[in-house]
Amino acid sequence: MVIKVTPDGKAGMIFQSKDLNVQAVTVGPHGNVYAATLPSGKVYKLNPNTANPTPQVVFDPAKTAEKSKYVWALKFGPDGDLYIATGEPAAIYRVTPG
Repeated sequence: MVIKVTPDGKAGMIFQSKDLNVQAVTVGPHGNVYAATLPSGKVYKLNPNTANPTPQVVFDPAKTAEKSKYVWALKFGPDGDLYIATGEPAAIYRVTPG
């Protein structure tokens, strides 16, 4: 689950995964939230400024040759791409968010 907390302290859920939990979260250069789930390893793009944001899958390890199972970290590089560090097997993926 991903919860947004506003500057005045109000909290509201913006994402509920069918997976066990959210393993890693980062905010992109345009304010979108990126959440990686466990155990599927999918990474979702969320717009926290809309009511009931529709999650968009930006990375699905099942569609890669390695079929990594866990996302350990998310980080945006200076090039604006999202770097995704995975385990089992260890790999780093680069995704250009759309």
